[in-house]
Amino acid sequence: MKKALSNQLDQPHIRDLARNPMQLTILLSLILTKGASLPDKRTDLYESYLDIFFDREAVKAAVVRDYRDILEALHEYLGWRLHSEAQVTSSGGSIAQKELETEVRTYLESQGADTTLADELFKGMVERVLALVSRVQGRFEFEVQPLREYFAAAFLFSTAQVSRSGDEKKGTIIDRFDGLARDPYWLNVIRFYAGFYNSGQLPSLVFRLKALLDDPEWRWTDRPRTLAAMFLGDYSFAQDRMSREEAIDIALEGIGKRHALAAGPMRPLATRLVLPEGAGREVTAGRVWELLKDSSAGADRENALRLLLAVEGSDLSVWHSYLPTVKGRERTRWLLAGVRTGGLRQISDDDWHLLWDDEQVDDFGKRALWAVTANQGQGVEEDERLSALAVEQILAGDSGCGFDEENPSWLGALAMIMRPYRLFEGDLPFELAEPIDTLLARDSALSPTMEDVRSVVLDVRRLYESDSSPQAILAESIKLVAERWGESWGLFSNGFVLKSTEGRPSRSGACAELSDSSAPILARLQYARAKGGRRFGNWWIGQIENAESSLAKMVCATAALAWPSHEALLEVAPHLGSTLKKLNVSQFRAVCTAVEQLGWSRGAGKTVKLSVDELQGSDLRLAIAFAARDRQRFGKSLYKDYLRSYAGRDPAVLAACLSAATGEFLAGRSTAPTDLQLIRRAYRATKADPLDGSLMRFGGEGIPGDAAPGIVSDASSFPLVLVQAAERRCFLSATAGQPSLQIVAAQEDWFSRAA
Repeated sequence: MKKALSNQLDQPHIRDLARNPMQLTILLSLILTKGASLPDKRTDLYESYLDIFFDREAVKAAVVRDYRDILEALHEYLGWRLHSEAQVTSSGGSIAQKELETEVRTYLESQGADTTLADELFKGMVERVLALVSRVQGRFEFEVQPLREYFAAAFLFSTAQVSRSGDEKKGTIIDRFDGLARDPYWLNVIRFYAGFYNSGQLPSLVFRLKALLDDPEWRWTDRPRTLAAMFLGDYSFAQDRMSREEAIDIALEGIGKRHALAAGPMRPLATRLVLPEGAGREVTAGRVWELLKDSSAGADRENALRLLLAVEGSDLSVWHSYLPTVKGRERTRWLLAGVRTGGLRQISDDDWHLLWDDEQVDDFGKRALWAVTANQGQGVEEDERLSALAVEQILAGDSGCGFDEENPSWLGALAMIMRPYRLFEGDLPFELAEPIDTLLARDSALSPTMEDVRSVVLDVRRLYESDSSPQAILAESIKLVAERWGESWGLFSNGFVLKSTEGRPSRSGACAELSDSSAPILARLQYARAKGGRRFGNWWIGQIENAESSLAKMVCATAALAWPSHEALLEVAPHLGSTLKKLNVSQFRAVCTAVEQLGWSRGAGKTVKLSVDELQGSDLRLAIAFAARDRQRFGKSLYKDYLRSYAGRDPAVLAACLSAATGEFLAGRSTAPTDLQLIRRAYRATKADPLDGSLMRFGGEGIPGDAAPGIVSDASSFPLVLVQAAERRCFLSATAGQPSLQIVAAQEDWFSRAA
């Protein structure tokens, strides 16, 4: 019983039936009676639940035993009545006792039943009338909303009219489905409603979903896909394989393959495709693997992966069989899919060579860290070449190496040490203690590089065991790692964090140039931070001009953006702009990210009161970097005064254009056709969704109604976050001014025979 109940409570619609002792008792009785044959279909489960409920009531009350059929039909009518009233009034789905008694008598009279049955029902009833309870004195409601929704669906389905040639009527099963499908308030009701279709009626259900796809008002929304996905998850298509596969086509294709990938807070399709076995899981997983193969943009791949994981039960043989057929960067991307889905965890010793036999050496460090993340790190830690590349990747600031406390690795421990914010949170020393003991207990062969990693990790653990402050521990960690492997961007990033948490700058100490690799990293950064005054513009210019390597340019640019005063910064700006131009896209992005993070830290730098006029004519990379330091003040004018008219091809600038223009468009602040053209051009050039997570808060209201269909119909030309918002805008347009279902039913005379 425990096992059966635990398995069933994983499903939300079953959890709804276990909210109080009486309901849980009925659910347990149902599990005890049905066992492994508990209905999979959502509607059938509720029907079985209510059968037991009325069986129990029939034992207790003769009126239920004698009039069970009409009482069940009465509950269906009340479900419709209360749910439709809750949509248009503030009743909240409840009804006053006097009004309830009147409704019951009216219904009984309409069905030709004895109205004195109402007196029997209410005799001695204070807190409950069958499935209705009184939580507020004098008012009754269904015990849980899903029961009300189930009864409403049952009423709509059972009373549907039949329309014949020469005797046409509205209110048929099709009419009612169409009305429910277009009203978001009735979403849970339509899920129950679809569950009442028998195998012969299921093709018509698919037909109406397709009709919704063809409706001009709804074709650019995700409503048809959402409904198809929910019906699949509810087992509504379990009786008919052809209808089920057509529904899967709608759920994944709908208004275009790319739309099916969109998964986020506004329309989280992925969360609705957690399909059980027998409801389309296997077919759906296969389709998503194909989407994953076909997607060219990185963001599409990420969303396809999320969708694949949500489908559950994915056949990873697809991943394994495809891996040998691709090489280079494409293999790297496919390996990342294996990390996310678990495929890499299952790679065999015979296939281990596939991570390294394509000579994509630039990606070997990244792949090595993924192998560690997938608990396949032993081969990496034994191999000198691979372990050296992995360490280099970590020290370069790559945070993609996971750390499994149950199956730890030395590389994972080093990656954790290189994340300074974890140290300041206070949990890192405790998270590493036991896993390091586990590593020490192993008798595993390590490469010479890994012996060095082991030594550094143990030295850092001894620091954790001391009474030193997090700042002192971080400073000593930076020193230990630098002494072993030299300077790196990851170490400088940690140094920037450390120096920016110290409050006011300390005395500069001995003279230390930023590019002088003979001086300790922290000494150089401390000296640079002390040069933040207005009189040190020439010093900063000298640092920038003396930076020769890419690393030195990144360090000097970050420090010059984060620490100098307003006056010094303006003096340095032309030289800084020239340096930023020489960085590649990933290096420039790393600098901007570091500057923005430093802006969150206490004492990161002085407030910069820049005006647009002071930077007119400056390089756009410089403007973008300035905005990273003071986004609240300068970021607001970045798009309007700099990026909006950009016509160049610099991918770093185009990425900023894409993020800024998308944000302005979503917020409704800049919605001219030229803005949309810039988004399209920037997206086609970069093929990367904006990284700004704050864009997800927009729901599409700011997008012009006439622009939204164009975005959705040309979805491959726009970032997914904008496509999602445009879909939402189309949905809002489709539902605007729509009459309630109660009004539609009255206008079309749905219940002329049921009343």
